[in-house]
Amino acid sequence: MNELAKRKKKKGFTLVELIAVMAILAILAAVLAPKVVGYIKKANETKIMEECRTVSLAVKSYNIDASTTIEGTAKVSDLVDETYANISDLLNLKDLKKIDKDAVDVDTCHKVAEGTYTGSLSDLGPQEEKK
Repeated sequence: MNELAKRKKKKGFTLVELIAVMAILAILAAVLAPKVVGYIKKANETKIMEECRTVSLAVKSYNIDASTTIEGTAKVSDLVDETYANISDLLNLKDLKKIDKDAVDVDTCHKVAEGTYTGSLSDLGPQEEKK
């Protein structure tokens, strides 16, 4: 009886209890990790859509007001050129963080804004170098 009383006074978890909790946490992590990655990808694609819409609206507004027009083949990074100086009032390229400004052209932004772009939106983001 003395042995049983000593065991009841000990505080803490047994090894079996700790392993069971760790197993439950591992299962939860395995189930939730793909969903979290999917949510992050969806958020990035939504941001790319928003940035393309911003570029599209800025270019359309610029083309209406300016004496020169921005061609659809112009890259987004070309919009900082002094030829299009007035577009800086409509578009701040520093705010465009998700689209690859050197690869995406104005026509692509128009297609995304209109909902007619058929490619993957994640392809419009910066491409990481593969090692």
